[in-house]
Amino acid sequence: MRDFFQEHKKICLSAALVLLLFMVFWLLSRYISPAPPKTLVFTAGASDGAYYKFAQRYKTILAKDGITLDVRESAGSVENLSRLKDTKNPVMSGFVQGGLGTLSQGIDPDSDDFSSLQSLANVAYEPVWLFAKNGKINDIIQLKGLRIAIGPEGSGTRKVALDLLQKSGLKQDDKLWLPMGSAAATKAFAHHAIDAAFVVAAPDAASVQQLLHTSSVQIVDLVHAPALSRLLPYLQPIAVPKGVFDLQNNIPARDITMLSTTANLVVNENIHPALAYLLLDAAAHVHNSGGALNRPGDFPALKGADFPVSEEAKRYFTTGKPFLQRYMPFWAANFVQRLLLILIPLLAVVVPVIKLLPELQKWRQERKLFKLYGELKIIELDIKSKGGSASIDDKLAKMEALIDTTKFAKLFTDRVYTLRQHVEFVRQSINA
Repeated sequence: MRDFFQEHKKICLSAALVLLLFMVFWLLSRYISPAPPKTLVFTAGASDGAYYKFAQRYKTILAKDGITLDVRESAGSVENLSRLKDTKNPVMSGFVQGGLGTLSQGIDPDSDDFSSLQSLANVAYEPVWLFAKNGKINDIIQLKGLRIAIGPEGSGTRKVALDLLQKSGLKQDDKLWLPMGSAAATKAFAHHAIDAAFVVAAPDAASVQQLLHTSSVQIVDLVHAPALSRLLPYLQPIAVPKGVFDLQNNIPARDITMLSTTANLVVNENIHPALAYLLLDAAAHVHNSGGALNRPGDFPALKGADFPVSEEAKRYFTTGKPFLQRYMPFWAANFVQRLLLILIPLLAVVVPVIKLLPELQKWRQERKLFKLYGELKIIELDIKSKGGSASIDDKLAKMEALIDTTKFAKLFTDRVYTLRQHVEFVRQSINA
């Protein structure tokens, strides 16, 4: 085995080097710069809500880059948040209504429950609609004793409704405060089963449009909206001009003041950075246009984010899309980026090794020479102690043969000739 290695030393060393480089490359590509998964699980809201419609548009955009967005229905933002926090759940992204995050609730972002969540952007205003059958209601305190739809369990609407009712001094009444969503509330109004309803949804949501065009139901113009926004900082008052929701039918019939929160695009910190950029790009396409409550370009935005902002979002809003993705398809750009991330640390190791190889080779050659000189010195000492003999002459002959068969670099040619001269000098000493 040793002889085989000596005969094929270069081939063995080259094969070992290639194997080592392959293992390093594999480890780097697996743990340092892994490829993005081709499926991303996204938690939205109910199938008839704005969140779900937004997610479907994201799905279409991401599909162009070969990413499948697995959109899952939910009861609302509370359930979305629960899924995102659950480390055993495959959900890595979703919409969360403003007011549920760490920043709005004053919760430590590093707490165990929220430490893995980050915000990519705010993507839209979410008006807090308060519909009532009594058109004279203009304050939440006037809802006392009325039947109110406050949203189902697990919904963001329920959280906002409870905050507003309790801040207004009303005590929770499970008999009057009913767990109905917007669709159920619309039907309940038609059957005279409720007197008021809270709905948190975009103006173009089907249930909102139906309630806006129901003559027996009115939007409540909240007289204390500015005060409530101070007490609940995740809400902001919005001045709604007359006719903005339907100019032909003049809805609303007068200028009113509403409250609004924002929809947050939230991800788990373990999401692949490339997918975070794709989500941000999709958000820019879907939410950049204006609407009844915002001007073009207002969204997506970082202002008022409900969770700590991810590094990808900071870079995206500062410099835009990653450089390579501006000029190359997503998968090509990602491949080149991963390759660079792998090659740079690899070169940092390989280049010094390559520079060290000549010095190592020189050291090995010198070591061979020193070893031969050491043997020659032993022979010379034998001559001095024992005098000349046939065995010593044989040793010199073997040394000459060993010098001839040992491969030395051209750099050592003069030193090899000098060694041969020294061998001849020792032979002459024997003859003398």
